[in-house]
Amino acid sequence: EFIKSEVRLVFPWNEIWEWGQIFEWARLQGISDLIPHFAQKIDEETVELSILYPRANEQLSGIQRTSLGNTYGEFSRIELEISALGSDSWTLLAEQSSQATVLQEFVWDTRLFPDGYYLLRASILLPDMNYSEYQIPVNLENGLSGPGSSIKITGVGRFSVVRGISAISADLSGPDIRQLSIFVRSGVSENEPQLLERLDSPTFGMNSFLFDSTQYENGIYSLIFELHDGSVGLTTTSLAIEINNLSR
Repeated sequence: EFIKSEVRLVFPWNEIWEWGQIFEWARLQGISDLIPHFAQKIDEETVELSILYPRANEQLSGIQRTSLGNTYGEFSRIELEISALGSDSWTLLAEQSSQATVLQEFVWDTRLFPDGYYLLRASILLPDMNYSEYQIPVNLENGLSGPGSSIKITGVGRFSVVRGISAISADLSGPDIRQLSIFVRSGVSENEPQLLERLDSPTFGMNSFLFDSTQYENGIYSLIFELHDGSVGLTTTSLAIEINNLSR
């Protein structure tokens, strides 16, 4: 079920439709304006957003100035994020709103993170809600060890079917954990995500909360976790789930 305003589109339960098929079907039916348009990754033949420096697999230390090449004429926002290799958590290093320039530079401190291998990701959100991203692996080497800022979700797996009340846990790590915010967003909503819970003094390690899925219509949702760390800043991760309370 896809819900937009007062219109409900019900597709056969045993068919899987990609968003492209849905948009094309809606266009042919003359109701394309009723289907919400969400941020979608662009399949590019030519790279229009790239990380010029550092180079892939480069060893980094101290303060770094990351340079991005961008040939998009207009954009809403560019973000630079970092993630430990193998982690689903992304820490925001810097962001920039639209500017009339083809070169963006971001300054960040590698010493906020323990030594190891990471992915550096640049992403750009365009005015039409499409987006593009570019990733490279890097190696941080400052002689530092210890926990980096991360969020690991347990209790519910990615794309799990959720019914009733579920216990979900977030395993947190970071040098100076301050606050954990948990949001929910419908897969067909253009609104800001709804705040479920905010923990002002979360503990290092496991933090649990109860999610009542009966408060929501059946469908695909994202649970968004935002960890605020006094040293590192903002780290986020998300978990896609399907709510399916059979009585609805």
